[in-house]
Amino acid sequence: GVGVAATTFMLANFLYALRKRWAPLKGKASIRTWLTFHMFVGVMSPLVIAFHAAFLVNNLLAVWTWAALAVVVGTGVFGRFLFGFVPAQAGKVLALSEVRERLRELERKIEPQLAEATNAQAVRELFDSANRSPRHSSFLSAVFTERATRRRLGKEIAAARRFFPERGTWEHFRDGLLELSRGRMQVAFYATMKSLFAA
Repeated sequence: GVGVAATTFMLANFLYALRKRWAPLKGKASIRTWLTFHMFVGVMSPLVIAFHAAFLVNNLLAVWTWAALAVVVGTGVFGRFLFGFVPAQAGKVLALSEVRERLRELERKIEPQLAEATNAQAVRELFDSANRSPRHSSFLSAVFTERATRRRLGKEIAAARRFFPERGTWEHFRDGLLELSRGRMQVAFYATMKSLFAA
């Protein structure tokens, strides 16, 4: 009984792929909800296998099944991390022109906040830094250094808090700059990312 339940649970992972390709399911909940369920089932499946094997390693079939599934889950988690670099809206990958238009809109929204800063030069330099294309020569190097880059940018934005009399203005500035920085990376490696997630 546990085996049948575990198998059914793991097969539920394919509902996400079915949702993307079967028209009758396309109006049922948002794609983000389906993706969240897909991720939950994927992470829980190795635990279900371990429970079915009674946490014993002398069951070679269960051990190798668990190992194979762990590889799939690991690549899925990494793929979800990479998907964060893909410019998308409502589950649909955006065109390059749409991404650039969003960046121009972001610049227009941030400009008035720069004028409210008490140290316009320092804030402008921070804006220019976030609005600059990445210096990395390859997409993979950008992926592995992106977290450190965003952490450094976050610290610099936090230090610029003292230049804004109102906290709300600084928060809009902070959110806009982080999104602008991510958008510049997406534009720089757009072709690579789109080919990776074309399927």
